[in-house]
Amino acid sequence: MSIIIIFILSLISISLLVCNIVQYHDAFELRNKSDKREEELNRMMLKLSKEINSTKEMKEDIFKVSPGDRGIMHNYPLRYIKDEVDFKVTYEVEILEVSAGKFKIRAIDYTSLDNVANEPARKNGILEYMKDKWIDKSGVEIVVDSAKRRDNKINQIVD
Repeated sequence: MSIIIIFILSLISISLLVCNIVQYHDAFELRNKSDKREEELNRMMLKLSKEINSTKEMKEDIFKVSPGDRGIMHNYPLRYIKDEVDFKVTYEVEILEVSAGKFKIRAIDYTSLDNVANEPARKNGILEYMKDKWIDKSGVEIVVDSAKRRDNKINQIVD
């Protein structure tokens, strides 16, 4: 009887050992799959990081400002002193010079919804007001037209 009990206990021990080996093997396989997925994710993140940096560089190149570029100044407030009338215009400007924080600009044209600004007699004065004037960069929206895109592509090829 004791031999049968020892035999049954031996079989149980062997089956537990086999189960442990199978579980260890499965855990090892899961770990390998996990490591491979982690490596793949790291490669994908590196690739995406490079693409993001490339996109940022392209954006910075497109928005690099140089003399001759054009911009828009939205709703620039003005005051006609003679009649003490306030009004706003949206200037189209040419950038003449660039500093760290400012643009030297010259107004090319403007639009306005105010009657004061739309009087033909005042047009030259409104344009002259924005001649050779230094303005904060934040106040000018750069116009990215086909010529600017073309120049950017040429610079990318040359560089």
